[in-house]
Amino acid sequence: MHYINKSQGGLGVPQNGAVGCRYHHMLLDNGSKGLRSEMIVIFKEYLMQQYPDWNEDELRYKKWDFPTFG
Repeated sequence: MHYINKSQGGLGVPQNGAVGCRYHHMLLDNGSKGLRSEMIVIFKEYLMQQYPDWNEDELRYKKWDFPTFG
């Protein structure tokens, strides 16, 4: 499961995902039972525990994100 979906620029790095069963993956991706917002909070807490230096801003692909000079 990806914390930030790949379709939204989420990177395929361990800090952006976890292995989940089919049922929970469906709930997170589809949110058909209205649980996505609760699940994403739990997911974020899990990732923060697993990766002490976890930073949500570093999980998205940024093609044009380069330093400016001047």
